Formats: sequence, C-alpha cells, structure tokens
Amino acid sequence: RVGSYAELREAVTQLAQGNEIVRKEAARLTNVLRSSPKARGRWGEEQLRTILESAGLSENVDFALQSSVKDGEQQLRPDCVINLPGGRCIVVDVKCPLVHFEEAFDEEDEARRAALLLSHANAMKSYAAGLGRKGYWRQFEQSPDFVIMFIPGEHFLSAAAERAPDLIESAFHNGVIVASTINMLALAKVMAGMWRQETLAEQAKDVAEAG
Repeated sequence: RVGSYAELREAVTQLAQGNEIVRKEAARLTNVLRSSPKARGRWGEEQLRTILESAGLSENVDFALQSSVKDGEQQLRPDCVINLPGGRCIVVDVKCPLVHFEEAFDEEDEARRAALLLSHANAMKSYAAGLGRKGYWRQFEQSPDFVIMFIPGEHFLSAAAERAPDLIESAFHNGVIVASTINMLALAKVMAGMWRQETLAEQAKDVAEAG
C-alpha cells in the first residue's frame, strides 16, 4: 500500500504539473491573440484550412490561401479562394473579432460586460460592411456576387448576433455571407460534393464514349 500511495502521489504531481503547463500555454496563446492582429488572422486561417480539408478539399488544388488580385491600381488579398467546377470560385475572408469579446468574458460588472458585447457586435457589423465595399467577387469572372465572411468560433458570432439581430441580414444586403465554423463546414461539404459530381459526370462521359 505504501508503494501504491507513493506511485499515486507521483502521478497526481505529474498531472498537476501538466495542468500548469497547459494553463500557461493557454494564457500565452490568449495574450498573443489579443495583442497581435496578424496572429489572430493566422489562427483564423488555420481554422479555415482545417475545415476545408476535413470536408475533402485540398489546398493549392481546390482552394488557395492568401491569393492576390488587382482592383485597378489597388492590390487586394482575399484570405481564401475556393475553386468550383466550371472555372467558378467563391471568395472567403477570415475575421477574428476577439478583443471586445475577451474583455467582456473577463468583466464582472454586468453593465460593462453588456457594453463590451455591444462593441463586439458593432465591430463585426463594421467588418462586414467594409468587406462588402471591397467587392472581391468583382475581380473574378465567374464568382457569385457575394463573399463569405468566416468567423472561427460559434460563440463569437452568437454573442454578436444576440446584441445585433440585424447583423446577418445587413451583411447579406452588402454582399457578405456570415459563416461560423459549423456553417462553413456545411458549405465546404457542399463544394466538395460538387467536385465529386463533376468527377462522376466525367467518368460517365468516358464510359459512354468507350461504349
């Protein structure tokens, strides 16, 4: 029993040390995401890449991250361009509005928290309006007249939509489809299905010609 208790004590100590390491790394990641817009952007892009690949799409084949297009003299850099059958494509831009949301999460005063969440909602509406003004779809010949604004977190979008019920509708009128992680995964699976249907159609054509 003495030996078993000693082993258990050692295991508990190692578990506590592991939890402390995880806590420190999580705090470091939070500080980086709060203080660095570029880090937030890269984190959001990685979330998008994971979703698209899990749906069956391949990078540099079915989609490309950080593409460059020209709007007259201005250089635009959409975060992602997803290719579709027939030479069509859909543009996706990643937005990670974390600052006000994280401040609200840590705030204990209810009135202050409500004000921060309202600022979070207004920031997201501002992102959508600015994205609509860029008009990424105009730079691609066979792109639908909208762009997807990907929010890498259900809680970010739900908190904003609760404070600004017109968020999704007003963004849609500006040519912006707001998509959270679950919605983006559903859209990605639809796009992957379009490629499968295209492949089946080509195979059927080959069979018909061989016949």
